[in-house]
Amino acid sequence: MPWGIDTFHLLTLIPNYQAFLETLKHTIDTNQHKTIIMLDIENFRLINERYGDDGGDAILHSFADFLKTTYHYASVFRGGGNRFILMFPWLTHNELVREVNMIKAKTTQGCTIGEKQVSFPNGARGKESA
Repeated sequence: MPWGIDTFHLLTLIPNYQAFLETLKHTIDTNQHKTIIMLDIENFRLINERYGDDGGDAILHSFADFLKTTYHYASVFRGGGNRFILMFPWLTHNELVREVNMIKAKTTQGCTIGEKQVSFPNGARGKESA
């Protein structure tokens, strides 16, 4: 689905919530079956307080890159704030569990900002729907 510049989040360079809503509407209108995972980076405010807004932006950018490169077979969207959305082709329960566990493993590893290793103590909490 082609999107204009107004449907991209400029920091993370992924489609934004408006693009997600347009895609969701198209999915419903064409009777497609998809699996949607909504991710929320827990306690993101604390990350911003500790590492500053630039550090928080770097984490959002890094997490978006992880999602884009890992889930090339899914659509990745920025839900706003500390939220991201993944829209997969229909997944079985076992496939869904595997994907959620991969995200949890990545957030447990954290990421590097400059020379600092940043961890996500509570990770990214996923809410799955199929």
